[in-house]
Amino acid sequence: MGLTPAESRARARLLLRRAVLARAGRRGAEPEEELAQIEAALRRIDEGRYGICDGCGAALGAQMLLDNPARTHCGRCQPQGSGQR
Repeated sequence: MGLTPAESRARARLLLRRAVLARAGRRGAEPEEELAQIEAALRRIDEGRYGICDGCGAALGAQMLLDNPARTHCGRCQPQGSGQR
């Protein structure tokens, strides 16, 4: 099964961000957490689950995914204090 154009774009953005973080060599919780979110998003793309809310199963909006390609929840299901846009 091939990727949709949106999944291909998201995958490219995620891979680029992962490379930037890895090359920066920054330490601390924030970059580590972001790398973990990127890896999880890449797995969801590979598994065909990308763009689906982990809470309710609804499709995430295109603008939500453009703003944050690693997003896992819709606005209604977003955990409090998660920092997701």
